[in-house]
Amino acid sequence: MEVDAKLPAMVNRDRGASLSGERRRLSALFELRGFWAIADQGVVSLGNFLTTIILARTFSPEVYGLWTVLFGFVIFLNVIHGSLIAYPLSVKVAAQEETEMRPLINDSLWLTAALTVPLGLLLLSASYVLGNPSLGLWACLALFFWQLQETTRRALMARLSFRKALWSDAISYLGQAGLIWALARGGHLSSELCFAVIALTCGMAAVVQAFLLKLRVGLPRDGRGLAGRFWAAGHWVLWSGLATNFSIQAVPWSLFLMRGAREAAGFQAVSNLLGVTHPIMLSLGNILVPAAARARATEGLRAARRVALTHAAQGA
Repeated sequence: MEVDAKLPAMVNRDRGASLSGERRRLSALFELRGFWAIADQGVVSLGNFLTTIILARTFSPEVYGLWTVLFGFVIFLNVIHGSLIAYPLSVKVAAQEETEMRPLINDSLWLTAALTVPLGLLLLSASYVLGNPSLGLWACLALFFWQLQETTRRALMARLSFRKALWSDAISYLGQAGLIWALARGGHLSSELCFAVIALTCGMAAVVQAFLLKLRVGLPRDGRGLAGRFWAAGHWVLWSGLATNFSIQAVPWSLFLMRGAREAAGFQAVSNLLGVTHPIMLSLGNILVPAAARARATEGLRAARRVALTHAAQGA
C-alpha cells in the first residue's frame, strides 16, 4: 500500500522532469535556430533601411547621390576592419574564457583606432575628389565610432550574446533613424549632420556594449603581435570581402562618375528595396563564425563542420 501511495507523486515528478527537459530542449532549439541573431540583424537592417528611405525622400537627387557615393565608400572601408579585426576577434573570443577575452578586446579597440588613421586619410581623399572635403571630416568621425562599436558588437556576438547585442544595436541603428527623421521633419537635415548622428549613436552603443562586456579599457598589452595574428587569420577574408563589396559599390560609383549624382541617387533609391533580405543573409554569418569556432575549440573540427552545416541549412 505504501508503494501504491507513492506512485502518483513519482509519476508527477517524472512528468515535471519530462516537461522541464522538453522546455530546455525547445529553448536550446530556439537559440540554435538563431532567433536572436536574426532579430539583432533585423534591428540593424531596419535602422539602415529607414535611414536611407528618409534621406532619399528629403535630399535632392544631387545631394543624395553624393551621400550615396561617400557612404558607400565608408561601407567599403568597413570591410577592411571587418576582415582584419572583427573576424579574427570573433574567432578568438568564441574559443576563450571570459577572463581571457577582455584584454584581447581591449587590444582590438586600440588596433581599430590605429586602423582608422589610414582609412580616414583614404576617406578624406575621396571626399576631396568629390569636391566636398568638409563632408569627409564628418564621415571620418562616423567611420571611427562605427568601427569601435562594431568591435564591441562582434565581441558580444562571439559569446553568442545576441539578445544583449540587440538592445545596444537598437540604440545605434534605430536611434540613428529616429534622430535623422526628427532633423528631417524640423527642416535641419544635412549630409554633415547625418554623419554626426551616426558617430553619436555608434559611440553611445559602443559604451553600452563595453559595459555589457565588463570591459576596462587600458593601454594595449601586445598590439603589434596581435596585429600579426589578426592579419594571418583575416587576410584571405579581406581579399574576398573587398572583391565582393567592390562589385556592389562599383555600379553607383560608375553612375556617379559617368552620368552624375542624379543617376547614382536613382539607382540607390531602387536598390534600397533589397534591404529586406539582409537580416537572414547577414545574421547567418554573425552566428556561424563564432558558433563554429567555439565548437572547434571544445569538440574538434568535425563538430565545427556539423555546426556550420546546421546553421547554413537554417539560413537556406
